[in-house]
Amino acid sequence: MIGRTISHYEITEKLGEGGMGVVYKARDSRLKRFVALKVLPPEKVTDPQRKQRFVWEARSASALNHPNIVTVYDIDESDGVDFIAMEYVEGRTLGELIGRTGLKLNEALKYAIQIADALATAHAAGIVHRDLKPGNVMVTAEDRVKVLDFGLAKLTETAPVSPGDSTLTEKPLTEVGLIVGTPSYMSPEQAEGKKLDARSDIFSFGSVLYEMLTGRRAFRQDSTALILAAILHLEPPPLPAEMPQELERVVARCLRKYPAQRYQHMDDLKVALEELKEESDSGKLTAAQVPARPRRRRLLRPALAAAALLVLAAGSVFLWQRVHTKPLTDKDVLVLADFTNTTGDSVFDDTLKLGLSVQLEQSPFLKLVSERTVNDTLKLMGHPAGDRLTPEVTREVCQRTSSKAMLAGSIVGLGSQYVIGLKAVNCDTGDVLAEAQEQAAGKEAVLKALDAAAVRLRSKLGESLSSVEKYATPLREATTPSLEALKA
Repeated sequence: MIGRTISHYEITEKLGEGGMGVVYKARDSRLKRFVALKVLPPEKVTDPQRKQRFVWEARSASALNHPNIVTVYDIDESDGVDFIAMEYVEGRTLGELIGRTGLKLNEALKYAIQIADALATAHAAGIVHRDLKPGNVMVTAEDRVKVLDFGLAKLTETAPVSPGDSTLTEKPLTEVGLIVGTPSYMSPEQAEGKKLDARSDIFSFGSVLYEMLTGRRAFRQDSTALILAAILHLEPPPLPAEMPQELERVVARCLRKYPAQRYQHMDDLKVALEELKEESDSGKLTAAQVPARPRRRRLLRPALAAAALLVLAAGSVFLWQRVHTKPLTDKDVLVLADFTNTTGDSVFDDTLKLGLSVQLEQSPFLKLVSERTVNDTLKLMGHPAGDRLTPEVTREVCQRTSSKAMLAGSIVGLGSQYVIGLKAVNCDTGDVLAEAQEQAAGKEAVLKALDAAAVRLRSKLGESLSSVEKYATPLREATTPSLEALKA
């Protein structure tokens, strides 16, 4: 394509490539300016849905007029080539700037506020970006942010439409149930293929902000399936200790699993970031600092050295005790929740909980609340016996039965692969005591993955290695009829 002219655009170099097309730098021979030309690859033109989504990108972005959103100039077809002509932004992607160490606090806040402002404008127009990531944000030499690639944008149902204007009233091209986007930055509802609104972008924004502050992704796993499972059920590591607690709370609120617990509007999030930026600029918001040590006389140094050794020894004992403290004892009791099944396959609804129960009941260390006690407790709570044990219901059962922890399981599907996740949570504090995750290559491998996850969790909860090895008969050898569906 280099050197070729499409319509009145002379292609000079390739800038990048993604799932929605190839981007070139081109010269507009009419207006004598450079543009970014996104071209739909010829082999994709025969795919009607991809071509429609390509057009949707231009229409979504062209409806927006904001200094932090790339400007769309034209959408056309020439000699069988579909293309979008956009503002050429000279600079570096946010991903390139973040690098391995992240950004300085003030720098991160400066960029984050501009991104939030751009998304707030898009949301006000009824447009959800759905693919926000560092690679879709450009930063110019003047530190101006430009949000790119609305190729996965979906018009929300509440979008304002002018009478007679059909530009943005067509049916969105991605239906509920289809997962579209970049896995590491998806919201939980996007990972499950559910209906999205602007709060999905807020979760993605939180993931980007986390990466800006730490230099690492919020959800890092070895495969797409594991990434999606982590987004659904795990929390990212805390921000570095030197980060302000106020900022930690902002990021945490963005990354809530349930949309109703996040910021509800990007404008509110932008205001929170602006306040943090003002406090940071004024010096009120600073990283934790170690107090300056006064000068000491030489005669005090031996005594201080001895004191330091004592403190070090005491600290070592404390750390040893902390590392070797078991989350549970053999006197603690667990309540087993129903599995969260997002695969759409009902065969997993009851069998996985049953399989986990069979595996855990082999342990002489762990004790599960009996089904009868659970049903009696449910009745006291106003629920029918045998009612579904969601995490919220299970936690109340756990507290009413004076149990130590609840154990929740999940299964996530991605194509033919599955991810099993187990998590033990303290009923009173909500703290995660232990968690384990395993991947299965297909349905026939799910029981094996459940076995492996359960064995790892037993060990993490405090059961001795010798006990786990002695009392861990594989589920494939279990004779429970209900498990036969997963053995085939």
